[in-house]
Amino acid sequence: MYGIKSLYDNILDGTTVATYGGQNRGTYTTLNATKTASSGSLSLDKMETLHNAVTSGSQAPTIGVCNETV
Repeated sequence: MYGIKSLYDNILDGTTVATYGGQNRGTYTTLNATKTASSGSLSLDKMETLHNAVTSGSQAPTIGVCNETV
């Protein structure tokens, strides 16, 4: 079973697994994960920046996941 970081590193970023749900990540680049470097404390501004970065047309995230220390 993958942890969240391992899931990102091995599957979601598209460098190890070329397809997701049978769809090619080269063709459908929105299937690739987004990793955003940040320092300091998590803030609503940082969350909004990431939300905007991963929104594609009318497709936008409806959930965010973090660990218990955030």
